[in-house]
Amino acid sequence: MIKIFVKIVMLFLFWRPAKWRKRLKMKLESRLYSGAVRRRAKKCGRILNVLGPGVNVTFNTVVGEGVGFGKNVKIRGDGPVFIGKFAAIAEDTLVYTQVHDYDHSDTIPFGGGFAYPETHIDDYAWIGMRSIVLPGAHIGEGAIVQAGSVVMGRIPPCAIAAGNPAKVIGWRDIGHYNKIKAAIGEKPVESPTGGFKTQGSNLKVGSGKFNGGDPRLTDVFCGVFSVTPEEAVAMKYKEHPAWDSAGQMALVSAIEREYGRTLSPEEIFRLRSYGDAVDVLAQGRGAPEPETSVRLSEEDTPGRKRDAEREGIGRANHEPPIANRVFDLDRSGVAVVFDGREVSFRELEAIGEKLVAGIAPRTVRLIKAANTPETVALYAACVNHGVVPLMLPEKIDEALYEKLRATYDGAKVHEDLALLLSTSGSTGSPKLVRSSYADLKADCRYAAEDHRLSKGDVFLVPLPLCYAFGVQVMSACLHVGATLVLSSRTVMDPGFGDVMESSGATHFVGVPYMYEMMDRLNYFSRSFPKLRNLSISGGALGPALRKKYADWAKRAGKVFCEIYGQTETLAYMAKLETNEHPERVGSIGKASSGGRFSLKESGELVYEGPIVAMGYATCAEDLLKGDEWNGVRETGDMATIDADGYVTLTGRASRFIKIFGNRVSLQEVENILKDAFPAASIAATGADNALHVFATAISPSEIERFLVSKLHFNATVMKVHGLDSMPINANGKTDYQKLKAEMGDV
Repeated sequence: MIKIFVKIVMLFLFWRPAKWRKRLKMKLESRLYSGAVRRRAKKCGRILNVLGPGVNVTFNTVVGEGVGFGKNVKIRGDGPVFIGKFAAIAEDTLVYTQVHDYDHSDTIPFGGGFAYPETHIDDYAWIGMRSIVLPGAHIGEGAIVQAGSVVMGRIPPCAIAAGNPAKVIGWRDIGHYNKIKAAIGEKPVESPTGGFKTQGSNLKVGSGKFNGGDPRLTDVFCGVFSVTPEEAVAMKYKEHPAWDSAGQMALVSAIEREYGRTLSPEEIFRLRSYGDAVDVLAQGRGAPEPETSVRLSEEDTPGRKRDAEREGIGRANHEPPIANRVFDLDRSGVAVVFDGREVSFRELEAIGEKLVAGIAPRTVRLIKAANTPETVALYAACVNHGVVPLMLPEKIDEALYEKLRATYDGAKVHEDLALLLSTSGSTGSPKLVRSSYADLKADCRYAAEDHRLSKGDVFLVPLPLCYAFGVQVMSACLHVGATLVLSSRTVMDPGFGDVMESSGATHFVGVPYMYEMMDRLNYFSRSFPKLRNLSISGGALGPALRKKYADWAKRAGKVFCEIYGQTETLAYMAKLETNEHPERVGSIGKASSGGRFSLKESGELVYEGPIVAMGYATCAEDLLKGDEWNGVRETGDMATIDADGYVTLTGRASRFIKIFGNRVSLQEVENILKDAFPAASIAATGADNALHVFATAISPSEIERFLVSKLHFNATVMKVHGLDSMPINANGKTDYQKLKAEMGDV
């Protein structure tokens, strides 16, 4: 109909020059076709160029300013699609946005459920004709996809990609690209090739170090860790801040998607560098010789104690301890085991006495909490001697650490204050939670009861000791005289299962991603005869995996306990033993730790109990305040409570999310970014394991790289969206609800 209408109009203009009539015809057809796209799309920019019939977009498509569609471009499915400004999509291109959720279906080859990953086509990207873009693809700014390609995964900014699957075959001339951007008043894109010199489609090495590697694998590393190709080929496990055990899990998933094969547990354990990944993919053979099991013996002890003075955590002075000690270390037994080294309670006390010497009582001491006996000793000594420890990540960003040190180190405190924890350990938030001696003692008592922990038990803890749940388990073990097992290995390391078995662990605690990888790596195909109690905190597993662990625990005669808590309550407010109550999967259980739950009129969950902290501190003066909360904690979570007292969470009212079990303050993310990019408008929102950042006047890739370096999370849990302007509500504040609605982040 549109073509017929245009022909009729052109008949009345036969006397005009042919070129003029042709331009008018194209403009008129584009305007009419664009109207159809605008009616279907979720959001469209002011300028839209649709160059032919048959273009179809979905209700969940966001189209930026100046986007161009060739004829017969089809976007199919119900998943979210974000097309950046002035992107060009040539004719007959297909964009798929949903995929059968075959990993969680009850039938094969697939069930009726779908997954809807976000698909991104960034600013100025150019997709050639008859290409196919698969669900979850991310085509970077200025990237060029050659005709007939199949895009899956991530294409870096300004890359030239081709093939099935599309892989990088070259790079645009970044200098020329940025010269054009500067001419129109836009910020240049950061060179994705680091030290490379790029000319057209030829990649030339600027530093002389880059040997090419596997281009597909390099793209995977760049996408997961937000690094340059040169950095990717030099990467090693645990040497890059984002390549920890959670980063390993993300890397494995990305490699499997890219190469269409499932890695065996042995192959996953072999992934310790870029070169290892090349070898695994090329050879597909088994693992190297297994590491020797860690055996605990007296022979391991001599000469293996860490030099605490080298850690910089001791000074000379001897202050008398406070009269009412929280932890009784004058007892027999093994307090801590670290990589085969046993430290008795009395040895731990002696180490702590040395480390706390010279620190004035009733002042704050910052502790970079490595998972070592020295950290446990210093923590216990501080609490027992009236020094208030502020527990921080071992690898906290130095700028953030200096900010906290300048604010709190050595500050005077209230007589009841016992412990300080950051509200957002990953961002190093200067907003702290103040817990009293009474809070700490109550938490030790109730945690021991809820974990069924007693003297002689052995608790294996792979969690950082600076996080609330790590502090709680450490404190409970010191309180009852149980053994705390720490290890330099993680669940992603070969030999960690040997640590579980040879240490005689009776208790284990982890966060969701750890349990996901332990299932993937077949950990529980082993019996672990002494293991009685498994706990999970920091978020929820998927329903299918929760049921799998619950069924396994019930068959094996073990306890699988899901825990709900917050830093403001020293981590523990509710628990659910899923093995005993499989019908309650989805609930967080009933109130524990001597407390009770209630709901506000808004539906927000409120906890009252003896483990609730005294309040927050945002400056040194706040440390002199007494108890402001009086045992009542408004959790910030929306919930329902059934007739039997079981609580089910329905949403979150506060501006916190969980990433790999770590609590992250969205406000602190904004503050860090605003300090680093003062000319940009920044907003942060998101959901668990999905941080979304919105920014103006700054390259999304630049923000992504900055966040990876600061927060030490890999790029797969971050989405950075470039905006022309930040939406503002009637009060003149950032409109977060509009950001969520417009960008599909609901």
